[in-house]
Amino acid sequence: MKLILDDFDEDQTYVLHPVGGADESELLSSRLADISQSSQYSRNVRGRQYRRRIMSILDTLSFHQQYPEHMNLEFFDTNLIQQVVGSTERKDEDGVTFYDVKTLHRILLNELNNLQGTTMAGQRQRILEEIEDILRMVIERNKVCQSLFCKQQGFDSWRQVVEVILSACPADLLQGETRQTVLFEILQDLLKKVADDNALPELTAPVSGVLLTLMANLRQCFMTHDELPSDQERRDLQYVTLLDRSAGVSNTAVSWDKGSGSRTLFATSLQMVLKGLIEHTLRCSGAQQRVRARLYGALLYYLQIASKPKSSQAHLQEEPSGGVESRLLAASDTEFDQLRRENIATILTYGDSFMDLLCRDACDGLDVGRMLALSVLDCILMMDKFNQWLSFITSKGYLQHLVDSLAVDDEKLMALLGGGVNNLKVLYLYESKLSLLTRVAETAVGATTLLRCGVMQKLAECSFFDMRPDMDRSQSVYNTEDDFLPDPVSRYRHLLFTSLRFCLAILTSLGSENREAGTQVMQFIISHGDIFHSILLDRRLTLNPHALQELALTTAVICRANSQEEDQYAEVDSAEIEFRGHKLRIQRHMVSLLPKYCVSEKLTKQLKNLDVPADDRVDVCAKVTQAYLEVATNVTSFCRALVSNSGPNVQYCRVLFWPNMEEAMVRDLHGSGDFSMSTLSPAQLPNLGIVVYELKQCTNQFLAVYETRKLHLSKLQGLSELSVEDLKQFSGIADGEKMSSQQRQGLARRKLSQIIAYNYRELQAYSFIIENTLFLLWRHLEYYLLHCVPSDRGATQYQAQARRQAQIRRLQDSIGLGSSPSQTGSGDSVGTSFDLDDSRRHVRQQDIEALKQAALTVCSESLFKKVLEINQTFCKSRSHYGFVEAVVRRIRRLLRLHTSS
Repeated sequence: MKLILDDFDEDQTYVLHPVGGADESELLSSRLADISQSSQYSRNVRGRQYRRRIMSILDTLSFHQQYPEHMNLEFFDTNLIQQVVGSTERKDEDGVTFYDVKTLHRILLNELNNLQGTTMAGQRQRILEEIEDILRMVIERNKVCQSLFCKQQGFDSWRQVVEVILSACPADLLQGETRQTVLFEILQDLLKKVADDNALPELTAPVSGVLLTLMANLRQCFMTHDELPSDQERRDLQYVTLLDRSAGVSNTAVSWDKGSGSRTLFATSLQMVLKGLIEHTLRCSGAQQRVRARLYGALLYYLQIASKPKSSQAHLQEEPSGGVESRLLAASDTEFDQLRRENIATILTYGDSFMDLLCRDACDGLDVGRMLALSVLDCILMMDKFNQWLSFITSKGYLQHLVDSLAVDDEKLMALLGGGVNNLKVLYLYESKLSLLTRVAETAVGATTLLRCGVMQKLAECSFFDMRPDMDRSQSVYNTEDDFLPDPVSRYRHLLFTSLRFCLAILTSLGSENREAGTQVMQFIISHGDIFHSILLDRRLTLNPHALQELALTTAVICRANSQEEDQYAEVDSAEIEFRGHKLRIQRHMVSLLPKYCVSEKLTKQLKNLDVPADDRVDVCAKVTQAYLEVATNVTSFCRALVSNSGPNVQYCRVLFWPNMEEAMVRDLHGSGDFSMSTLSPAQLPNLGIVVYELKQCTNQFLAVYETRKLHLSKLQGLSELSVEDLKQFSGIADGEKMSSQQRQGLARRKLSQIIAYNYRELQAYSFIIENTLFLLWRHLEYYLLHCVPSDRGATQYQAQARRQAQIRRLQDSIGLGSSPSQTGSGDSVGTSFDLDDSRRHVRQQDIEALKQAALTVCSESLFKKVLEINQTFCKSRSHYGFVEAVVRRIRRLLRLHTSS
């Protein structure tokens, strides 16, 4: 490596030491350390220019080739001669192509001897001279073939040396800026050689594979630099910069990923590499699809260098400080942002030519090339903040073509899920398409454009969604399936998860106020209603992370798509009535999930007893907990939206829960029986006690997780003072494994940061559930204590008028509700309707009195103090609006004024 990579002087004498010599590593390190002192191709020392030997070897490989000039034949037909020469083509034992001169000579002489007549006899000598010229031309062709073969072999040998250095040699011999500098020099030299217009495609085609390998190593260098700061940066940051900042200490140190990082240091070299890759791709715009596929892979690696790494540092603060405005003002321009801006500016300089080539390859061509082109297009759209690329692919029809191709993929995906084929390219191609469409849908303009293209109608027409295989519930939580060759269940979930995330992107970009987006997504859900009903109605609670993620995505899409309430007084046709009936059925299924997926002590015990290896326990438990809480947050948010959007005030809103606090009295809801099935009210509504139980459990869990997070933060801050047992616990190192204390601290730091990030997401979920359950409790208490008229008690004139108005409102819904239990499915735990008048038929005065007595007990002052404490320490710092305080104040007033009688 010293001879190959070091800058050298031809007169310099190298002293080679035996392998394993005592001073070899020190000598090698000192020689290679000089490499990073300059990022130029060569250095000028004492007036002489030196160059790395690996680059000098590349200089000897020319990509040019001189071909013999075209001959003007007088007696022979040129096309016929070319055919005859082609018939003599052979290959030797080394695989070199050549033309058999002796055979060609014999063929031409036989042709000459077959000529008759006195005229040809006089021209014989000139014909023989022309035959000699033809043979001489063929000999020149053989030399060209031999030269091309030698150049190909020479470049292949050079390629093997480079790949061995980058892949097989120990990483500590070539690392850091030294490795980056060598990679940049090799990349720039290669791109410079292939940029010559006279370079032959036969010789430049193998370069694309080397470029792909070099870019993969270069990206890894930047990613490693992101994860592992240098020693100087460690001393500057002292690992507690963010902790000091959260505690109010002025931030005098500059974070390593801002300002002059490695991307800023190599900014010019990065742009030179990007220009070279794009220009080389444009030169290969002909039939070289495989070459372009490798170049797209290299481009993808390059664009990923500008991707900000997922870091948990944002969750390391003791308290989230400031609102949105302060965070926007505090956000500084990082080197990632600068590099992305420079990248998109460089790409846009090539105009429509590169756009058109990339979009054509993304829509047609080889499957692997299409996937890579789609991925590159995805990355470019992410960087393009002004939507110039989006306007191009929309105006040229490429976006519409991608949407229409979903119908073409339907049959192939059905065959894949049916087990007819094992070729997974169609699966990954569909994922690439949906990933690109999801990127487009992340902006309001892109989501609106996709809806106009009819993307949801195409997905609704796809039949592979209806081929959901039977799920194996006996599968362990710790799944060891082969991700490269997934089973039918995993294949289906790949397709379903990708599609549901795409729907979430559209709904999030356009917001809950966009009725058209919600309607189209709900039509997609209803068109495959059997599948989504089976997901929602699965009564067997499982802690398998894949099954929980499936339910979490489904409930998230339904929650956001169903946020708008229909106009009850608008004229509707039969199709609209049927559509509303399907929506009401889905609403019943969603509400029935609340008793099942509420936070409980039994869940905590099950998480502690998961059958997973000790090394993966933290990650697996975090994934299961996060997916479970996502289901809980989606369901509570859905219930809150149903109540808040159903009427102008509480008198006309939907009542989702029966006035019973039985569940709030127990210690563990799931441990005391399945309340979702056994304690249904006469109106087949879940009890209000479930809401209170959820509120109490989330409050207790929040405080417990909050204390755990504070403990982990203190350990992270005092990492150097941790005991040996703590370091062993958080680093995950076995007893017999040798590792320095610095390496152990690095692993422990990463694990602690990861745990803190998990805790932060848990706190966010608990606080969200607390806010929603508080709102549901307030609305239902207000209705039952102020506006509800028991069935065994007469109503005032005002209340009777309100009842008649409610009957008019539910007149149109009653047609499509499916009032018989058979139409709601065998597992429906919620009744035929959630309308106000249905609950009034069964609520009696004794139910209201029991609610008043129980509300005073379960809605204790200690519970409200905990809620306000949580709001003060966590929730209030995110917003200046006092939502929680206002709701708690209203609940207290209701309990004080209307439960004492």
